[in-house]
Amino acid sequence: MAETYRKAKIEDFLERLVIRKKTLQHQCSSAEFKEQQHFLAGQKAAIDLIISELCLEFDLKEEDAHESGSTAQ
Repeated sequence: MAETYRKAKIEDFLERLVIRKKTLQHQCSSAEFKEQQHFLAGQKAAIDLIISELCLEFDLKEEDAHESGSTAQ
């Protein structure tokens, strides 16, 4: 049971990172945030790296975040 709980927490964290990544992508394409585009691109790159490391470490796919999110709602 503890292993399932930990996996669910990791998948939940991964889902939140994917949401943040999508938000940053939206902000990068928005004219409203044009002056901060380089900063936002750096933030997105950092989140991409964290997502990649989580997926490698825990044998997940980014799509797993979407699947766990649809079952949790």
